Amino acid sequence: MALVARRDTFMAFKHFKTFQAVLCVLGIVLLTWIIVKIGPLQILENFQTLSWRLLLIIALASISYMFHTLGWLQYFKANNKDISFWKLFKIKIAGEATNTLTPLSFVGGDPVRAILLHNSDPSLGSGASVVVDRTVYVISTILLITLGLIIGFMRLSIPSEIRMTLLFIIILLIVGLYLLIHHQRGGFFISMLNLAKKMRIKKDFTEKTLEKCHALDTSIKTFYMSNKRRFLLSIFLQFLGRLEGVLEVFLLSYFLGIPMDFWTAFFLTALFPLLNFAFGIIPGNVGVLEGATGIAFHLLKLGMADGVTLQLCRRIRSVFWILVGLIIMARHDQD
Repeated sequence: MALVARRDTFMAFKHFKTFQAVLCVLGIVLLTWIIVKIGPLQILENFQTLSWRLLLIIALASISYMFHTLGWLQYFKANNKDISFWKLFKIKIAGEATNTLTPLSFVGGDPVRAILLHNSDPSLGSGASVVVDRTVYVISTILLITLGLIIGFMRLSIPSEIRMTLLFIIILLIVGLYLLIHHQRGGFFISMLNLAKKMRIKKDFTEKTLEKCHALDTSIKTFYMSNKRRFLLSIFLQFLGRLEGVLEVFLLSYFLGIPMDFWTAFFLTALFPLLNFAFGIIPGNVGVLEGATGIAFHLLKLGMADGVTLQLCRRIRSVFWILVGLIIMARHDQD
């Protein structure tokens, strides 16, 4: 029975990979159509206007990685674990590169981080630290999206239909945030084992596996409930890392001569992770993000070509840091 379940799971994953490849091709076709429709010369002129300043945007992302790493570091400090900031920084970049390249996002990148961390020092509690870090990262992202949507709802001229949609999403995010924290306190790893049993991926687990999962869950709950100062500091640092995206959008608009204030930049930055979640099945959201950003610019009475250019700049920045992450993983394998 278990063998049949594993075979069915493998076949489902194989079909999903094929489906993902088709979506990737469709995304590229969509992106090409958007560029042709808007006018490649207009987008090229925007890039010429941006010129060498694009390097500043690429470099700016390092600040985001630093804040996210500092947020992750709080878990180790709370548990009196000694690890180099720069080692954690490199592992963070490698993990996020994997996240971008895989269709399941952090489901692909977080195991990579745990493996790299475990190989560096098995005593660090890599699994628990990665789960805590991802939870805090998601919390900070939900806070960013919620604040951004509230800003859009209250300060920007948006059609009433979209305003009601924003209000509905805000309520969902607040409920989701509560459920996320509640679920983590209830025991993440034991919940995953129970899920595996229900899905018939594995019928039973050894006593050693159960004890290890209980130990990981205890470590996570201890950080949440007994180290609240570190926990809140971690959320704050991760949130600062997310705010780098606001600065990125604001600077790009300034360099491109787009008349955009800080609040509009905040609202647009909040839309990006929301779109990533909604269309995460498409690798890299190719075409979708460019089209959605162009539409958002149009609704805000900004140039559609400027919106597409801005998103293409963000994609170039993303590709650069993916390459950095892949280099880090390649060097780690050699070590």
